[in-house]
Amino acid sequence: MVSAILLARTRPGTELAVAALAAQVEPPERLVVVDVSEQGLDELDELYRPAVAAGISVQSSRGSGSADPRRSLQAVVEDLREHTGRRDLLWFLSSRCVPEPEALRELLAVMGRGVAMATPKLVDVEDRAVLVRQGLQVTRAGVLVPTPQLGERDQGQHDGMVDAVAGPLEGLLVDRDSYLALGGHDLRLGDLGADLDLGWRAQRTGRRVVVAPRARIGVAPSPDEVRPGLAHRAQARRTALARGPWWAYPFRAVGGAVLGLLAALSLLLLKRPRESRERLALVRGSLDPRTVRSLRHRGGTALVDRADLDSLFVTRGAAWQRSFDDLRGHDSRSAVGARELEPDRASALLSPVPYLVIAAVGMAAWAGRNITGELRHRFDAGLVGGELLGGRATSTSLLAMWRDAWNGGGVGAATERSPAYLILAGLTWLVEHVPGLGRLDSPAGVALAMVVLCALPLAAVVAYRAARVVTGSRWVRFVLALGWVSTPVAAAAAGQGRVGPLVALILLPRIGAGLARACRASGTFSDSVRTALWAAVLASLMPMLAVPVLLVGLGLLLLGSAPRRLRGAALLLLPPILVGPWLLTLRDDPARLLTGWGALRVGESPQAWRLAAAAPGGPGEIPLYWYLPVAVLAVLGLLWARRPLAWGAGLAVLVGTAMAVGSPFVGLGEVPPGAPEAGMPMHPWPGLGGLVLALGVLTLAGLSVSAWPAARSRIWSVVRTVPSLVLAVGVAASVVLVAQQSFGEELTTWREPRPQVAVADAESLRSGRSLVLDSRPGEISYQLVGREPSDLVRDLPTAPSDEGVAQIVAALLGVGPELDQPVDQALGAWGVGYVVAQEPTAEDAAALDAAPGLRRLGASAGNVTWAVRPTAAQDSTPSRARLVGEDGEVFLAGLGDHSDAASVELPAVPADSQLVIAESLDWTEHALVEADGEPLVLDTRSSMPTYAVPEGTESVSVDLGDGHRIWKLVQLVVLLLALYLALPTERRAEPVVSR
Repeated sequence: MVSAILLARTRPGTELAVAALAAQVEPPERLVVVDVSEQGLDELDELYRPAVAAGISVQSSRGSGSADPRRSLQAVVEDLREHTGRRDLLWFLSSRCVPEPEALRELLAVMGRGVAMATPKLVDVEDRAVLVRQGLQVTRAGVLVPTPQLGERDQGQHDGMVDAVAGPLEGLLVDRDSYLALGGHDLRLGDLGADLDLGWRAQRTGRRVVVAPRARIGVAPSPDEVRPGLAHRAQARRTALARGPWWAYPFRAVGGAVLGLLAALSLLLLKRPRESRERLALVRGSLDPRTVRSLRHRGGTALVDRADLDSLFVTRGAAWQRSFDDLRGHDSRSAVGARELEPDRASALLSPVPYLVIAAVGMAAWAGRNITGELRHRFDAGLVGGELLGGRATSTSLLAMWRDAWNGGGVGAATERSPAYLILAGLTWLVEHVPGLGRLDSPAGVALAMVVLCALPLAAVVAYRAARVVTGSRWVRFVLALGWVSTPVAAAAAGQGRVGPLVALILLPRIGAGLARACRASGTFSDSVRTALWAAVLASLMPMLAVPVLLVGLGLLLLGSAPRRLRGAALLLLPPILVGPWLLTLRDDPARLLTGWGALRVGESPQAWRLAAAAPGGPGEIPLYWYLPVAVLAVLGLLWARRPLAWGAGLAVLVGTAMAVGSPFVGLGEVPPGAPEAGMPMHPWPGLGGLVLALGVLTLAGLSVSAWPAARSRIWSVVRTVPSLVLAVGVAASVVLVAQQSFGEELTTWREPRPQVAVADAESLRSGRSLVLDSRPGEISYQLVGREPSDLVRDLPTAPSDEGVAQIVAALLGVGPELDQPVDQALGAWGVGYVVAQEPTAEDAAALDAAPGLRRLGASAGNVTWAVRPTAAQDSTPSRARLVGEDGEVFLAGLGDHSDAASVELPAVPADSQLVIAESLDWTEHALVEADGEPLVLDTRSSMPTYAVPEGTESVSVDLGDGHRIWKLVQLVVLLLALYLALPTERRAEPVVSR
C-alpha cells in the first residue's frame, strides 16, 4: 500500500501537487496532507476534490509550521494505520512537486526486495528537459558534488545511475518499516544533512537506496539546487563525520578543519571568495559540537562494511575535477546536441592550431637548417654571431648581474641592469635543471639559443590567439599568424639572433590585442593587468615598443569611463614600476630607449623604400612584390572596416613606417675602441618599426577579409572568397620563399676561446682574468674575461672603465708607446693570468713571445695561449688583489665577482704595506674595504684602488652591496601583486532562479 505524504506549504503548489497525484497511472491508496504553512490552509474540501474523485483516501493533519517540515514526519508516519500482510510504502512530496503520470509506477518498479528507498529524477517544472537533481552525491569526506548540475539538459546521460548513497526528501519512496527501524530523520543534522544521513544509515544496515531515472517529478528549483549553500555544505560534512567511526571523530574533525582552512586561504589568494567561503563552511561543519550527539543515532545494526559502500560516493578525483572546473569558470551545463554526446574524433583534425604549429616549425627548421646543423654538433654553449656575443653565464651569475651595484663583464660598471637579466636567469635555471643535458658550458647561451629556435612557432600560436580581436574565422587567423612569422623582419631577427625583436615578435600581437580589449566596454581589469605584465617584459628588452602601451593607458585614464580608467591605470603604471631601477639607466642614457637586446644597427641601412616595406636587410630577404596583395587588402580594410581597431591599425602602419624609414637618420654614436667594428656608426635597428608596420598591415588585411558582406547569392559567395584566397596565396608564397632563402650562416655554435686552465683559474679563489685578443688588418679588439658574465646579446655599449687596458694591448702588440712598467707587471696589476690570441698573425705571435713574463702554453682551434707570470711577484699566478710591500708583492686568493669577498686571509703584514685591487677607480665608490672590521682609507694618488694596510692585519673583506635594494624589493612585491591581480576573475553566470 502506498501512502503519499504531502507537505503543504502553499495553496497553489498544493493544488498542483494534488492534481498530479490524482492523474497518476497508479495513484496512491492514501493521501496524507500535512499542513506546514505558517497561517494554515483553508477550504480543504475544495483542495482535496481531485484526489477524492480519483478514489484516493484523504486525511490531513497540522504540522509544526517550522522551517523544516521533517519535524512533523516522524509523528505522522507513526500515526498511520498499519496494513497487516502488505508492504507499506511512503511517498514523500512537497507542495512544489508536480509528479509526471508515470512517476509512482516507475518508483514502484524498482522497489524490489532489499530496497528501502527509491529516489526519482527531479526536473524543472517549467522546462522538463532541464535536470535539477537525481539523488544526493557526496564524497566520503562530506563534500557535496551535485550530479547532474542544475541547468544540464536531460538526454539520458545519467540514466545509468542505479544506486545512490541517499536521495532528497521530495519524491522519495520509502519502506515504512525501514523508516521506523532507522529512527527517521536525524533533525540535528539539518534538512539536507538529515536526508543524506537517512540514506547513509540505510545503506549501512543493508537496505538499498536506488535511483529510478524514469520516474520524473517537476519542481521549481531552489537557490540551494543552483549551487549548494553554505549551510548544506556544513551539514554534509557533519553527516560524514557522524557516520564515520566514533573513535576517529576527533582526528577527522580537526584534520578536516585544518585542510579546509588551508583550502579556503588558497582560494582567497586565487581571488575566489565564493569558493573560499564554501571551504570555510566545511570548517564550520567539522567543528560543530552538535555532531557529537548524532554519533549515537545509528538506527539499526550495521551489516555492511564501510569499504563496501565506496562505489556510492564521489571519488576524490571527480571532486577535484569539479573544483578545478569551478576555478576555470567552466560550465558543463550548457545544452549539447545529440551528436555532441558522441566522441568528437574530428575536432583535433579540424583545429588550425596543429597545422599552424607544423607549418611554423617546418618553415623555421628549413630556413634555419644551417643553425640547427651547427647545434647538432655542439649544444652545450649556445650560439654566437650576428647579435649574439656568446659567453659563459649561469642563472646565479645573471641574478647577481641584476642585483649587484657593480656588475658586468671585464672590470664592470655601476650601471643598473635591465630586468631582462632576471627573466633570463629564470630561463637559465630551467635549462640547468632539465634532465639529461649534463654539464653545460653556458646554460644561459643554451637558453638564448632556445629562444631563437622556438620564437617563430611560439609567435605564430600567440598571433593566432590574439587575432580573435580581428576576426572570428579560425582559418583566417591561421593565415594571419603564418603571415606574421614569415615577414622579412621576422626572418632577419631569427637569422641574426636578435633576441629582443624575437621576443617582440612573440609579444606584440598579444599586447596589441590586449590594448584593443582594454578600450572596449567588454574589457576586463585582469586582462589589462596581464597586458601590462607582457608590456613590462617587452620594455625590459625593447623599451621603445612599450611606449604605445603607456600612451593608451594615459588616454584611458584621462578620457575613459570608470572601468576603463582602472584599466588605463594598470597599463600606465605597472610597466614603469616593474622596470624598476633600470629607469635610472634610461634617464642617464636616453639613447637606450631606441635600442635593446639585438636592436642595434652597425653600419649602413638598406634603401628607404625597402625599409618602408618592413625589410630591414639581412637574411630572409625575398622579392617584396609578393606582399603587394596583402598591402592592397590592408588599404581596403582601412576603407571598409568601420571599427576603431582599423584606425588603430592604420596609426600603427604610419608610426611603424616612420620608425623604420627614420632609423638611419638617428645616430647613437660609434662603436667604442677595443670592440669589434670599432669606429662604425650605430643606429636603431629599422626592424623595430618594421614589426609595428607588419602588425598594422596584417590587422587591416584581416579586417578587410572579415568586413565583406554576407553572401546573398551563389555568385556573391564565390566573390566573397576572393580576399581570403588572395591573403592565403600571398602568405603561402612568403612562407615558401623565406624557408628556401634560409636564415643565413651568421649564427654558429659558441666555443670558449680560453683554455681549460684559464677557465679554472677564473673560477678559482684567485678569480683571475684572461685577455682575449683578436687582431685583424686595421682593427684590434680585446676583451677582459673573468668569472663574471659579459653581455650575451649586443646592446648599446656602456662607457668603458678599463682605459688602461687599451694601452697595455697596444704596447703588448708593439703598436703603441711603451709603458711606465713592464708589460707583465701591468697585466698582473689587472689580474690577467693568461693572454689568448685568436688566430694571431706571425707578427703578433712574435710580439707576444718576446714580451717579458709571458710563456707560451700551446694552441687549440687556432687560438694561442700565453701564461702571464710577473717577475715582481716571484712568477706566481696573478689574482684580483695583491699585497705590496718593501719585499715585493704577493697575490691574494679568496675573492669573488668583482673582488667581492667576505674574508681574505693575509700573510704576515709588515709596516707600510698596501692592498691593491685590480678594479677601476669608479669601483671604489661602491666598495667598502675593511681590515679586521675597520674601514681602510683609499689612496687617491694611485691609478688603481689602493689601501694602506696596518701592520699585523690578519684579514680583509670587500663588500660591494646591492644596487637600490629597497627599490628592487618593492619591484618584486609589485610583481607578485600584479601576478595576483592578473588571475582571471571573470566567470560564467550561474543559472538565474526567478522563483
